[in-house]
Amino acid sequence: LSIVRDGALNPLCELAFSEDTRIQKGAGGAILNLSHIDTHCEQLLLCGVCASLHHYLVSGDPHLQFYAAATLSNLSVQVEEPSGLVNDEGLRCLVSLLRGSERLVQQSCIALRNLASQSTMQMRVTDCDVLEPLYPPLSPVTLCS
Repeated sequence: LSIVRDGALNPLCELAFSEDTRIQKGAGGAILNLSHIDTHCEQLLLCGVCASLHHYLVSGDPHLQFYAAATLSNLSVQVEEPSGLVNDEGLRCLVSLLRGSERLVQQSCIALRNLASQSTMQMRVTDCDVLEPLYPPLSPVTLCS
């Protein structure tokens, strides 16, 4: 893609910190789209996308949180060691999204599953009390509905 070839990833990641939430959402959507292409994942990591994703997770904006969770889902299956993708505060934010809208719950579950697929991340994920918010979505009433 020309955006990658032309060196626009660093400015794109910087747009995550714009004061204009429309710009943040545009950057988040672009970052998510780029994370679908495995060859771009390493380049995203090199340009510091993790700081952008953390900013989105803690923002409180459900759109930005969705972009962060979806991008983390994609990146976590592309890297050998996902432990550097998200810090403990970011993990706790990801777990808190399990109490959000159905869309956020689904994407957070996928991100947490992908992150926890690596043994180095399993304890970190469980240490964030992930099981308690997972109980309601997995309850028999929900499963049988």
